Amino acid sequence: PSDLIFSRRNWSIHDTPKLYQDGKNYDNGSIINSKNAGEKLWLRVERQTLRKIADTEAILFTIRIHLKKLKDIVVTKEIAERLASALKALPQEMQTYKRTSEFSEAIQIYLSKISNSPEL
Repeated sequence: PSDLIFSRRNWSIHDTPKLYQDGKNYDNGSIINSKNAGEKLWLRVERQTLRKIADTEAILFTIRIHLKKLKDIVVTKEIAERLASALKALPQEMQTYKRTSEFSEAIQIYLSKISNSPEL
């Protein structure tokens, strides 16, 4: 129906802020580790919508992409714990699809340091 908008959100972690993601590693060979994960990795959130245009009955598909460095997103213990839990809960095939398996260990160590930090 043309009066409804269908939407979904999708998230992933990448080593580049490029809008076009084709599944390739773009960090030019730099190693991602727990010390640089916050600086080198980007959380990408997509909001996708579908709606029918009443006049033409065409279908409009939109994507809005939000990108932030991991260090700018993970600013509290609670956020670090929630992201760590979300990553651990991903089945292996979803980790591969989202490319989190490439950085999984580095991200988990990075997040655990924040979760255990007395300053936050």
